[in-house]
Amino acid sequence: MTLEEFEKKEVIKEKGYSFEVESDYHDWDAALDAMKTLQKDMEDLCQKV
Repeated sequence: MTLEEFEKKEVIKEKGYSFEVESDYHDWDAALDAMKTLQKDMEDLCQKV
């Protein structure tokens, strides 16, 4: 399941807004943002070489 699917299925709500599920969601979202940022930075670096 993707993060988008997770959000659409309202898994956090389904699991009763538990701390563990919300924490996992935020970690997952942050990891994806970090990956996107690193990918962009790598692409920018390759453009300069």
